[in-house]
Amino acid sequence: MIFRKRDMNAAFLKDLMHVIVGLTATIERPDAGQPFLSFGTDFSITIEALWRLSDSQSIVVTGDDHGHSFGLPAPVDAAAKANVRLADNKLESIEFDGVTGDLKLKFAGALTFEVISNSSGYESWTMWSGGEFFAAGANGGLV
Repeated sequence: MIFRKRDMNAAFLKDLMHVIVGLTATIERPDAGQPFLSFGTDFSITIEALWRLSDSQSIVVTGDDHGHSFGLPAPVDAAAKANVRLADNKLESIEFDGVTGDLKLKFAGALTFEVISNSSGYESWTMWSGGEFFAAGANGGLV
C-alpha cells in the first residue's frame, strides 16, 4: 500500500475542501429515496444515516424530526426547516472522522451540519460530483 489509510483520509479532506468550501447548500428530500445536501448542480452528498443541523445554542432540526408534529400545528418538514437556516450561509470548513465515517460541515452563522454513522456495515453518506461517484464514508472511514 502506497498510502496509509490516515494519509488517504487527509488527502480526501484537502481535496474536498477545494471543491465545496465557500458554497451554500440546500437539503433536497425527494419523494422516494434518500435526502441529499446539494451544493448547486455539480456536487451533492446523499445522506444514508442520521443527520442534524445545530447552531451555537441547540439542535435546530434532525432528519428524524421529519413528519413528526411534536404538538405543533403541522408536522415538521425537516428539509424546509434546515433550508431556512442554511440559506445564504456559506460552507466554511469540513471535518471528517476517519474512524467512524462521520462528516461535519461548518457553515457561517455558527451552523453545523453533521452526518452521523449509525451502522457498522453500511455507508452513511455518498458524494457525487458532476453526476459521478466521488466518495463514501462509513465505519472505518472512506470506502
